[in-house]
Amino acid sequence: MTGRLIATALLAAMLVTLSGCFGQGRVTLATLDTPEAVLVGEIMALQLENFGIDVVRGPVYTSLAQLEAGMLAGEFDLSAVFLQDALTGLPSIGEEPVFDILLQEEIVNNTLRDVFGYMLLEWWHLDARYSMFVREDRDLRLLALSAQAPRLTLAAPQSFFEGAGGFAHMQEMFGGLDFARMYVAEPGYPHGGGQPSHGPGADILVVRGTDNGSWILDAGYAQADGGFSLWPENMLVPLAKEDTIERLPEVRMVLSAISFNVNNDAFARSLRDIHQGVQTAEQAAYDLISQR
Repeated sequence: MTGRLIATALLAAMLVTLSGCFGQGRVTLATLDTPEAVLVGEIMALQLENFGIDVVRGPVYTSLAQLEAGMLAGEFDLSAVFLQDALTGLPSIGEEPVFDILLQEEIVNNTLRDVFGYMLLEWWHLDARYSMFVREDRDLRLLALSAQAPRLTLAAPQSFFEGAGGFAHMQEMFGGLDFARMYVAEPGYPHGGGQPSHGPGADILVVRGTDNGSWILDAGYAQADGGFSLWPENMLVPLAKEDTIERLPEVRMVLSAISFNVNNDAFARSLRDIHQGVQTAEQAAYDLISQR
């Protein structure tokens, strides 16, 4: 890892030297309609523009199925997805969940290349695990969760119930759970009328790691068993069409050089600022790039 970081630093230094020397080129960037993907997409766009590449902000897809259709239709050159989401959520791939991050990258990269002509660039080390938070007035021992579930209410984002690594994985881990009530609750913060958007009364709140913030504590939740997670680290990675990389090899160089330099905590704070209206995605991306 040390050698890889040194190589990344040298590559970044080389890019600074070469900035402005690259030939003009144009790429179309698409994103998934999730806060993490939109923010990373804007970081990608700004960084590529800094090195003389014309970036067209393209479609915003509301599901992986739409993204897949856009890939097949050639509607964009670049995007960014979570590795595990790409592996389990794209119908044309359809692999089982893989929890070895290197094997995960290899399978997705090879399959995307074969099916869509896409390749993965260096991954972004952003923690996007689902984490479980319990209402502070509940004495919940996770080892006894199966027995307690019939008396508990669980709230989680839609992606948790739909994705292979969310509720299905939780059921597999605990041998089946029968909650008193479950409902969809997108992560939010106590603003706008004073009501947290996850709704009142949930005994267990499940959120993605990048959504974790002080609002959870303010709402009276504590992380179960000091950081229990339902999902391994799930890296966000830029995708690029192979012919785009052949036409503009600097795309790989630019995006790989910044992949190790986005701080996870700063990224999570930026997501909260965007949600609260403190910053736009464009402003947050500019600040994150400037802070490197």
